[in-house]
This record gives sequence, structure tokens and C-alpha cells, in this order.
Amino acid sequence: MPVAITATAWHETVAAGGTWEPDGDGDVLKLSGGQSITGRLWDVLWLLRMACKRAPGTDRVHFQVLVDTHGDGRHRATVGLAGDYRAGGHGCTGDHDNA
Repeated sequence: MPVAITATAWHETVAAGGTWEPDGDGDVLKLSGGQSITGRLWDVLWLLRMACKRAPGTDRVHFQVLVDTHGDGRHRATVGLAGDYRAGGHGCTGDHDNA
């Protein structure tokens, strides 16, 4: 299923605490403490999925993401997000949930 995330949500969750560093042909986002972009994005999408499961039949859910901004377990930011399933045409119905 295609997924989109706003720039604001990306910067407040996936990229929070990261730094852009040169890497060959461009820049790459580096996160501290062994964290990865893939891992953080997975966490955001998993929390969205769990919020959706708690609110079947709706096309919009609100949920929070706790982000370890320094990779040390002590510096965290809580970010409130809203997930919108209307673009996919499914809503939070569970009919696309086969994982």
C-alpha cells in the first residue's frame, strides 16, 4: 500500500535529532545511537497501524510517537500525529490488513 508522510511529520519523527552529512553524490541523514531512518519510519507506520486497529471504520486517527532524539534513551520528544487513510480509499476498515 502506498504511504505518504508530510514534511513536518517526517522532520518531527524520522529526522528528529539527525544531521545531514555529505555522502558521495549527495547528503544522507545520520542518526545517533545505532538508530536508522528505516527503523524510525517503521515505528511511525507501526504506531499508525495500531491506532487504526483501535479505531475501525474511520478514515482518520490521532496517535503519538516518542522519539529518542539523541540515541541515548534519555532525550526524547513526544510528537502528536494524525493518520489519514482516505487517500488509499480503505479507511481504517481492516480490509487492507493482511500482515
